[in-house]
Amino acid sequence: MNEPRDRQAADASSKRPPAWLAWVVMAAGAFVVAGAIGWIPLRLSPGVPRWVGAAAGFVFILGGIAIALPPQAVRLVGVAGAMLVTLLAAIGGWIAFAPGARHFTSSASSGAVAVSSEGSEWAGRIVFGIGAVLCGAFAAYLWKRALTSPPPGEDGNAPRA
Repeated sequence: MNEPRDRQAADASSKRPPAWLAWVVMAAGAFVVAGAIGWIPLRLSPGVPRWVGAAAGFVFILGGIAIALPPQAVRLVGVAGAMLVTLLAAIGGWIAFAPGARHFTSSASSGAVAVSSEGSEWAGRIVFGIGAVLCGAFAAYLWKRALTSPPPGEDGNAPRA
């Protein structure tokens, strides 16, 4: 009778990234956070606040946490995902909407040919603004889902993997 649930759990665990990858991703994020808050010498681009650098590092830390959590920790994975997307929205929002000059580069490639040029500040701000708004909307959905969904198994369905 529980065979479909057991098969789902086995399928979910076989699709999971290796555990060591979680630690590598979290370590990379911790390195960026340590540099952003001044614990190690890591230079941010001129005009970039420390919180933006720290938020970028925490994106990686949260991604590593989501990888490391077991499939049964559905609510914790959901909260980590909601936090990650919220940070992406905040970073994109700062790039798009905060005062100060921004510098963008546009590039295109086809096969072995690649071209790159200075991009328009307004075009870059528009693209990051659209991304920030979309990430913000998706983050709101993820927060609602993480905080209001019934715990796994309460609705009669198998836990999500």
